[in-house]
Amino acid sequence: LEYNSNQDVTFARSNFHFSNAFGTKLELVSPAEITVDGDVIPFKQALAYYEKEYNGVKNSGDFKYVDVDGNTFNNTVTMVPSIDFDGTLDTISRSSNYMLTWVGDPVQTGEVVTVTIDGSGENDTQIFTQSGVGATDINLTQNQLANLGLEDATFYIRRSKNVAAQEVTSAGGNVIARYDGQPSTVYVEP
Repeated sequence: LEYNSNQDVTFARSNFHFSNAFGTKLELVSPAEITVDGDVIPFKQALAYYEKEYNGVKNSGDFKYVDVDGNTFNNTVTMVPSIDFDGTLDTISRSSNYMLTWVGDPVQTGEVVTVTIDGSGENDTQIFTQSGVGATDINLTQNQLANLGLEDATFYIRRSKNVAAQEVTSAGGNVIARYDGQPSTVYVEP
């Protein structure tokens, strides 16, 4: 489950791969199917995965995969807590560290908070992560900020949790919950 606050949409997605997580993506063959809360999830041919959209935040989803032999695998995904910027950051200096405090719960066991800064130049995207349980902020280090150009950059924030699925085939599987906060435009100065 992935909630995008910019669109106010939750995406219920499922991927199938040949042999393991690194294998070729697969489209299921009938009568195999994947559902979430009883709704069939359609296959997106161009993206090679299954996706269904729901308006607003979907707090959980019960995914049910039935293979061609009728074997059933049930997995529940619970949405991670919300996260967002506090709205006060509009300018950042690339010459010093910046401790960014987010709005939302502290990091919980198994969660990762990621702040991605996409500058206007090519190849200047910077990624910062925080996985310390109880953390409420993330250090945007000067050595990475220095890679940004002197102009507007887009800041993205995400809280995610990726754990082993409860019921899987011999190939294994994971369940992932992501909450994407509102992006923010921030001016980068010297």
